[in-house]
Amino acid sequence: MTSDGVPLYKVFSLETGEELKATGMKKAVDNPKRKEMLALAKKVAVDVGKRQTRVSADDVFVEMEHLKLDFSILGPASGSIFSDKRWVFTGHWEKSIRASNHGRYNRVWTLCD
Repeated sequence: MTSDGVPLYKVFSLETGEELKATGMKKAVDNPKRKEMLALAKKVAVDVGKRQTRVSADDVFVEMEHLKLDFSILGPASGSIFSDKRWVFTGHWEKSIRASNHGRYNRVWTLCD
């Protein structure tokens, strides 16, 4: 058994990985405040996507900051901002401008609404 509870025989299993992803996404919005903030973040993302063709999580967080919304409440739920079918991954990545991300790469999305 691994530290996250996955049996060793399932360590290299795409199916198990997808199940863990879905479970994690559901767990990330168990908190009502976080769920509400995710809904707001998704609306902000769409607004940004209507103004510009390429959108990353940083673009959404910058806009949320301008709107005085505390994006830190999102926590792990921030990975679900672009999870609906209106968004398409462009194939591009850009380094995060948020200092706390230590230069980690963010996916860049486009709105197909």
